[in-house]
Amino acid sequence: MGMHMGSRAPIAATAACVALLLPAGAGAGTSTSYEGPAAGSAPEGLPSVKFVLKTKKKNGKQVPKLVFRFQSRGIPVFCPSGQHYFHDSSNSAGLPPGYFDYPIVEIPISKKGQFSQYTPFSQGDPSNEGYWVTGSVPKHGPATGTVRIAETLSSTGPAAGAGYSGYCDSGEVAWSADRGG
Repeated sequence: MGMHMGSRAPIAATAACVALLLPAGAGAGTSTSYEGPAAGSAPEGLPSVKFVLKTKKKNGKQVPKLVFRFQSRGIPVFCPSGQHYFHDSSNSAGLPPGYFDYPIVEIPISKKGQFSQYTPFSQGDPSNEGYWVTGSVPKHGPATGTVRIAETLSSTGPAAGAGYSGYCDSGEVAWSADRGG
């Protein structure tokens, strides 16, 4: 038994030396920023989506793992009266649209590089109110996908007087985002 225990010591010492020689972060994943426009996006030609792609190392290659902190800005949402508003975080007339964080921080990516997530805004009818995000991250070229925002605005709320009431929906809005935005 003593002989067996002693034979493991050189293996452990070798493993420790190899670990010291590896560069920091070897085997770790990477993070890459993406940013780009969406169809019918906010005024001033501002980019309308951005996110971070996180990868993991698998068989010596970086493989997409998840979309982190997907954000949209200035997605036009149309109401039954014909009025529309830009869905964003500023909520103030005259200010440039701010980014709106998608409610789910991490969206998993399939082996084919695709992702899809739906989050309802309320406990009401979750099938038609909420925030939908779909996308595809190819090995080369821009990431592409769609975003959709739909919500029912109160007919007695502050925005109702301006025609912002009823079921308001952006429809599917296409986006494209380049690496390094």
